[in-house]
Amino acid sequence: MPVSMARVFFSARWVRPAPFAAAASFYSPDHPSLIPGFGFAGAPWATPERLAREGWVAICRVVEIGCIAEVDRLVAQQPGAARLDIGVTRVFWGRASEPGRFVVGLFPPRP
Repeated sequence: MPVSMARVFFSARWVRPAPFAAAASFYSPDHPSLIPGFGFAGAPWATPERLAREGWVAICRVVEIGCIAEVDRLVAQQPGAARLDIGVTRVFWGRASEPGRFVVGLFPPRP
């Protein structure tokens, strides 16, 4: 599922979401919702029904062990879901940063 097809993004932190999740939400052509944390309390526009209907993505930094554990648990529960380990390198004025390491959970829409 390409990132632009995701309608909802989750990230690990409640107060300050992972910058990559926020950037993915902002720069994606369809601007999916960003929901920090794995709860719905602060995001009344997100419901389990919406996630099932539209699909969603979870983005965790590799140092966020609790987030990764939740992604692994949810991937194991949903047929068709997948976990990806990715590295992202930023380039600014021709200089590359150290790669950022992330775990991404892809949860496609359910019929």
